[in-house]
Amino acid sequence: MALLNLNMDVTTWSLEAWGYVAQMLLVVVALFIFLSFTGKRGKHKVNLIRARFLLWRLSQHRCLHRLRKCNPYVFEEAILTCLKRRGIKIKRNKSYTHDYGIDGQFVFNKQPSLIQAKRYRNYASLSDIKRFKRQCSRKNAKGLFVTTGKVGLAGLALEDDHVQIVTCDNVVEFLVNEPFNLFGVNL
Repeated sequence: MALLNLNMDVTTWSLEAWGYVAQMLLVVVALFIFLSFTGKRGKHKVNLIRARFLLWRLSQHRCLHRLRKCNPYVFEEAILTCLKRRGIKIKRNKSYTHDYGIDGQFVFNKQPSLIQAKRYRNYASLSDIKRFKRQCSRKNAKGLFVTTGKVGLAGLALEDDHVQIVTCDNVVEFLVNEPFNLFGVNL
């Protein structure tokens, strides 16, 4: 006897045939649930691989335009990967959205620090820097504002002992593990 005779009218299907249909539906639903729960972690892994590739390409050809063209999430992962390679303990966000402007965290000299990554072609927004500085103050943490854009004098005036700004002038050097001064400490 065939498992399921599709030439028969649906109303004449046996109870056994309906059981097979129910099993197939359960498999489809289980597969859908499984893929929906593993999808976010898969995106993180893909972005992490892309970030490592981006860092490798930057070490070969130091081009700022590669950073400006890359996916913003890959840029975030590249910054975190760079810090990790320098021996700094990092904490990746569980999701890229709804992070309240904090793109990652790290611990430096036993002090919590926050990261804000912005890809700009021109000047970084002064309001973004101010907002990030307020968040760092609220959380009693240091802050690392990394941008591919330029920062005007008003933005640079916001840089102090608690918030450091990495601009287009030194972002590539920071990412390719050249000597870098982070909060007054040479890495």
